[in-house]
Amino acid sequence: MFRWFTGSLAICLWVSLIALLLARQAEPYPSLATIQETSTHTSITRYTWRGELEIPFTKPAENIFRTQIFNEWIYYLDVQWGTQTSTIYRRHYLTNERQQLNPSTNRLNDLLSWSPNNTWILYVTGSTHQLELYAMQPDGSTHHKIASQTVSNFSLQELYNPNNLWLFNVLGWQTNDTFWQVNEQSQLQAYTLSDTGFTTNHLYDLTAYHNIQLIAWSPQQDMALLRMSDQFQTPAYYLFDTPTARLIPLPTEIRHADFELWGQWLYFVDYLTPERPIYRINAEEFKTLTPSNFESELQESIDGQSLIYRGRDGNRWQIDIDGGNRTRITDNPIDGVMFYDSDGWQYYMQNNSVSKRVIRFDPLTYQSETIYTAPSFFALNTITLNNLYIFQNTPPPNNRNELIRVNLAPNQSAQPLALARNMAVIGELPPLSLPFQEFYIAAVASLLTLLSLWQFNQAHTP
Repeated sequence: MFRWFTGSLAICLWVSLIALLLARQAEPYPSLATIQETSTHTSITRYTWRGELEIPFTKPAENIFRTQIFNEWIYYLDVQWGTQTSTIYRRHYLTNERQQLNPSTNRLNDLLSWSPNNTWILYVTGSTHQLELYAMQPDGSTHHKIASQTVSNFSLQELYNPNNLWLFNVLGWQTNDTFWQVNEQSQLQAYTLSDTGFTTNHLYDLTAYHNIQLIAWSPQQDMALLRMSDQFQTPAYYLFDTPTARLIPLPTEIRHADFELWGQWLYFVDYLTPERPIYRINAEEFKTLTPSNFESELQESIDGQSLIYRGRDGNRWQIDIDGGNRTRITDNPIDGVMFYDSDGWQYYMQNNSVSKRVIRFDPLTYQSETIYTAPSFFALNTITLNNLYIFQNTPPPNNRNELIRVNLAPNQSAQPLALARNMAVIGELPPLSLPFQEFYIAAVASLLTLLSLWQFNQAHTP
């Protein structure tokens, strides 16, 4: 009797675990993290790949800003305006475990910047009279104090500012572990981080300049484009060549531009000139390409031999890398280009009274295909490895905004996920996987099952 009971129990346990495994494997796609705002608070909410709402990650009392997804964690800043405090947290997307990352005794904290590969985080911490700049690793295990700054009655409103990199004049990241900063003596410094500390490298004396901004890097990180003002507060652009420590002024008539970087060149467009010419520069040469009638989205072709951009007529145009052979490559106006995926595809939309669709364009062959047709006006939100997310206005009588996911695989349909009122997409979370503990239990259940079957066989063998 005991053998029958043991065998039945083991078999039931094994079958249950198999069912659990199949249920987990039935959700192999990433879930979606969104940030939603109500009249009282802002929270992070997770939706399954089927669009099912799960329990919100954050508590109703939290107000969420500066969200970032890294591995299995969502990082965010909880801002409490009433108590004038802000705290840096991270939450595990599956267990909902919350960890505080900044020093617990400091009232003011803010996430400034992530390194390109997400291995370092720059953050500010302190009080209303003293602020400090720190670098930490995402798990909070390593904290390096970079600089400190005395302030006077500093408020949370001043700290929470979309452009508050000026607090410590952090310009940006040169590599995965090196960032640039202009210190209080107006010296341009490069800080290289490691597990044990950091090293400082002096780059240039910028005492004569003000309002310093780093606009763009070259792909090899050996050139940086800076925008600075002189003593008369006149802004101008400069190219800083890192190997030679040269500061190269660009023509003074350039006042506003968009910048893109490929290969050995930096490309930009002067918006104040009616023809909107495209320029290219490096440390040795400055060249004006032919007038472009440029509107937006300047990109280099995959083969590196031409530039593709959106013209004022809404179509895509191409010019050779040296500025010749300007050619129109699309026949339908484009309302806006969204993103480029890992295979080089361009995604753009036609969103007017005639056509409302998402189009995938191959910049190498100039072939395009419609991957989604919308029943009403919509707005592109973000693109991931496998999915495109859009906000769509549903027609009457519903008259509401919906978050729609469009699978980029062939023959996949769009899927409504949630109402999109006061919502923004943070990003996709990793697919659910079977935890180690469940594999361990399954292994034990397998052994019990085999033992029970062996006992049953022994008991009934003549």
